[in-house]
Amino acid sequence: GPSVTPASLFHCNTSTTAIDEASSENSSAVFPNPMNQSATIYSGQKNCTVNLIDITGKTVRSFQNVNQFPFTFERGDFSSGMYLIELRSENKVERLKLVVE
Repeated sequence: GPSVTPASLFHCNTSTTAIDEASSENSSAVFPNPMNQSATIYSGQKNCTVNLIDITGKTVRSFQNVNQFPFTFERGDFSSGMYLIELRSENKVERLKLVVE
């Protein structure tokens, strides 16, 4: 059958992505923080997955193919505490801390 090539081999610019990731570390933001009923994420990322991760590392909510920022989400049944918002696109991962009151 056809040989399977790991996707990582197609990225010949891995060294530059690491630098990009570091320099644009805070190109995204979430507001208000701490949040009460809802919060809005501002980002320049396109076509990304937004994961909300609780303090135990569990993904408690996930939004796929988010193309439109600012992006607002409701608190829903989140208990108060610290969360991590992970913005994950093809060549970039950003993480934002979020406090839920």
